[in-house]
Order: sequence, then structure tokens, then C-alpha cells
Amino acid sequence: MISEGMSSPDRFSDTARLLRSAGDGDRGAVNALLAKYQHKIHWIARIRLGAKLRSKMDTMDIVQDSLLKALESLRDAAARDAPKSFASEPEFLAWLYKIVETRVVDAGRYYAAGKRDVASERSLDDTAARPSLEARTALPGPAAALDDLILLESLMDRLT
Repeated sequence: MISEGMSSPDRFSDTARLLRSAGDGDRGAVNALLAKYQHKIHWIARIRLGAKLRSKMDTMDIVQDSLLKALESLRDAAARDAPKSFASEPEFLAWLYKIVETRVVDAGRYYAAGKRDVASERSLDDTAARPSLEARTALPGPAAALDDLILLESLMDRLT
């Protein structure tokens, strides 16, 4: 939680500290960064993937791959004694979003190659793959939330 008295640079100094620690291999810092930025990265990845690519892969695949790439970049920079530094949160987010964009482009190229061409695919009725309401209510908290997110994405895809 951010206190009202903290200015924007003060809030980002905590993120900068976490970035340095994550670059040095601190798993707690990595988890804290994940908790803080995963939601933002998820939505930018979802938007950038679009409905056709989301029909081939889960948005969380891009999120996880992007976060892994960002962590590798932080660790590589720290190992070279040249840790990455960001002047502000918008600068840090722009760096993260660029990684997401690269991952989305790579995924698009992969599925556009030969037989994997998304444009040549036909949609299957996915109602059999979707859990019933009874099965969904039996899931524990995080699993139910993920299932709800998948259902929401499916419904949003049908609207677009």
C-alpha cells in the first residue's frame, strides 16, 4: 500500500530497490515485483495479443515469458556490474512493455509460419472445454479467479 504522503519518486525508489535485489537473485524481491506489476503486464499483453493469438495461446504465457526475460536482463546487467537503472516508474514500465511487445511479435511470427498460421484456423466450439458452473464453484480462490478470467476473455473475444 502506498501512503498518501509519499511522492512519486519515493514510491519508485522502492521499486528501484526491488529491481536491484531481484538482479542480485533475491527471490523475495522477484515475488514483490511480480505482485506489483503482473496485473499491468497482463492487460497490456492481452491487448497486444488480440483475439486470434489468444485463441492459440494463453495471455499468461506471454506475461510469464516477458517477466522471465526481464529478470534475465536484470541479472545479466548485474553480473556485468552495470545494473539497469530507471529514473521513473513510466520509464520502467516502458521497458517492460517493450519486452512484452517483443514477445507478442515473436509469438505472432511463430504462429504465422506455415501450418501454424492463425489466419487459416477455424474456431471450434469451446463450450465443452469450459468447466460447468458446478465445477467452477468447487475450485479454490485463485483457481476460480483464473477460471473466471479465462471465461471473461472468451466472452470478450466473442464480442470483438
